[in-house]
Amino acid sequence: MINKTKDLLNQAKQNENESSISSADKIFADEAKAAQVFSTLKTKLQNINEWNAHSLMSSYALFDETGREIDEKRLYVGAFIRISLTASHKYDWIRIIDIYDAPDEFIVTVKPTFDPTAGNVDNSVISHFFTDESNNNFCLLKKDKKVAFYVIGLNEKQNTSETENTLDAIRNVAVNVATYLGMQKSEWEKFCHHFLEDAAGQHTDKTTLEKKTKVENYQYDAVIVGSGPNGLAAAICLAQEGLSVLIVEAANEIGGGMRSAELTLPGFTHDVCSAIHPLTIASPFFQTLPLDKFGLEFIQPDASLAHPLDDGTAVILEKSVAETARNLGADNDGYKKLVEILAKNFDAIAPDILAPLRIPSNPFLMLGFGLKGFNSAKNIADNYFSETRARAMFAGNAAHSMLPLEDTPSAAFGLVLLLTAHSVGWGFPKGGAQYIAFALRDYFISLGGKLETGNRIENIDDLPSSKTVLFDLTPRQIIRIAGHHLPDAYRKRLETFKYGSGVFKMDFALSEPIPWKAQECLQAGTVHLGGTFEEIARSERQHNEGKISEKPFVLLAQHTLFDPTRAPEGKHTAWAYCHVPNGSTADMTTQIENQIERFAPGFRDIILAKSVKNTADLENYNANNVGGDINGGAGIASQIFTRPVAKINPYIIPSKGLYICSASTPPGGGVHGMCGFHAAKTVLEKEFSEVLS
Repeated sequence: MINKTKDLLNQAKQNENESSISSADKIFADEAKAAQVFSTLKTKLQNINEWNAHSLMSSYALFDETGREIDEKRLYVGAFIRISLTASHKYDWIRIIDIYDAPDEFIVTVKPTFDPTAGNVDNSVISHFFTDESNNNFCLLKKDKKVAFYVIGLNEKQNTSETENTLDAIRNVAVNVATYLGMQKSEWEKFCHHFLEDAAGQHTDKTTLEKKTKVENYQYDAVIVGSGPNGLAAAICLAQEGLSVLIVEAANEIGGGMRSAELTLPGFTHDVCSAIHPLTIASPFFQTLPLDKFGLEFIQPDASLAHPLDDGTAVILEKSVAETARNLGADNDGYKKLVEILAKNFDAIAPDILAPLRIPSNPFLMLGFGLKGFNSAKNIADNYFSETRARAMFAGNAAHSMLPLEDTPSAAFGLVLLLTAHSVGWGFPKGGAQYIAFALRDYFISLGGKLETGNRIENIDDLPSSKTVLFDLTPRQIIRIAGHHLPDAYRKRLETFKYGSGVFKMDFALSEPIPWKAQECLQAGTVHLGGTFEEIARSERQHNEGKISEKPFVLLAQHTLFDPTRAPEGKHTAWAYCHVPNGSTADMTTQIENQIERFAPGFRDIILAKSVKNTADLENYNANNVGGDINGGAGIASQIFTRPVAKINPYIIPSKGLYICSASTPPGGGVHGMCGFHAAKTVLEKEFSEVLS
């Protein structure tokens, strides 16, 4: 290995606690090709625009010594680089202190520095997460047929200087050194790989993309408005076919319901919306994506669900149908009869369950599912169960429908959740729901996709030109943005779209695990709190009738029992919500805490801090949560397959090039991406079949 890079690697390895190494390498067919790639890499590394082209989490700008952004994009010693980090309004600043240029080795060295654009520049105030003792080295090497790219960080010490700017940066960019290093390593690993792949000519075929978009003189083949799971799924599906795709997101972060934040205290990570993700794991489309290679890791609790009862016991939903049934007493056989065959064949029927109405690929299995699922939870409980335990557990699962349990198809929601527990488990991503969004985003960008955040679209005419536009939005937002492009009859039908009940959500920072009376609750990532079938049914009727329940059904997640990265050592989090009438601003704090205390006496004593969000807060956070409805519309029988309106193909908007890909289309709510997948397949068939043939 070339001496200078070898020395830097040795320094890093000698002080691993304050160093980092990211790398990519490739062996080519001959030395001539390796030399060509090395020369290309060297040219690209000296252009700040190339840094932006290959970065996934940050953007970069070049400034001169006077603090003026410069048009000349070529790096030089003494120049400043401003780093804008994803999910932060703050900047990190670095300065180029050395450029080493040898025949087969090229190194750019940078170090943290002050902000040269500040009004009264103080050279002693370092505007970076690390101190100015640290440095990063971008090393290119060629040896024989091999080309390697390293990013080597040395002396990475957290900047704890008590200045307003630095402390803001520390608070807003990362919680601690471990979190920041994790972000940085992920960034630099992908940076190295993308640079090398592009220089080797193995990145997305940009020439092909340009030819496709120039046919009708559009900037993009497709623009996606909204970056929830369905928007990202649609974008990926289209980008996989080589189309040029732009996602436009109103918020400063992508993800929709897949976001995480410190809602209570520093160091406590809470999922802002979705928290437990069986449908993500079960998604037929997401299963085909290499999301693990983009940092997504699922954690599986020992049990999917615990449902405590007033007698101090709990029903446990385990991976095994037999083990679950064994603890249901006289309902052992009834439970097996309900789920066993379908659970064994869930992989076969999931693509039909998570799809629009169509001829199923497994008609006999789907007939069995349909006869049970297109039913009310009450009918299923009455026909299959005779005792409290099984009836209560099924009620809690069916209550995810947010429908009265006497209504069809509340049973389908409960049945699907039971089947996922027995097939894929109710897992969740390590570190927070945001990591699903990050993995989907990074994979999308690796396909050549583009993202714009912080761009709220008020009028469809403000979008860049494209052959197609897909809305990851509910009907209300589509009418507001594109109503003037819609036929009157279609717009009026959208106006009759029914939204479901809302939610009131709480997050807790806790000093210790929840003190459940039924200790078996500590085995589960999810806990349903509501008691018997009859109690849960009453609660679900009440919010559908516009009433507030004093004993609401509460859904609770306890991630930190299985994922300690989400809280400081020894501390814990809890995530909980209950159903309320759509648009209700009632404060349900007392009712939720009472339900937790009912099954875990002393819970209030371990609360360190809490966050509450009513329906208005949730809609302000994400406009798709209309009136606090987190499912993109009511899951009522008349709307389950005909959302947003009754059409043979529900994804088509009857206006040239417009489509809807949100949870307001089949198969509805959940982090599965299948609404986006099916919408994208429609777009490919209707708009691009000739181009792609």
